[in-house]
Amino acid sequence: MALVLNPEVKLRQDGGRAILFSLNAPGSISDGVFAFIYPQQAITLALFDGHHEIEEIKETIAYLFSIDDL
Repeated sequence: MALVLNPEVKLRQDGGRAILFSLNAPGSISDGVFAFIYPQQAITLALFDGHHEIEEIKETIAYLFSIDDL
């Protein structure tokens, strides 16, 4: 089963960090999301694009961050 990050949430590079933010529809009562996150977190979230299965994501994360067992 492929997993997808909420399409209303976006990631943007900002120097040595990333910004996670949501797109709010006009008239929305939601406060939305705005947060600075570590690049490692942004990389991990970016893998949830709907094209990768969870096992593939786990293998990629383990490889990228030199983790022996996830």
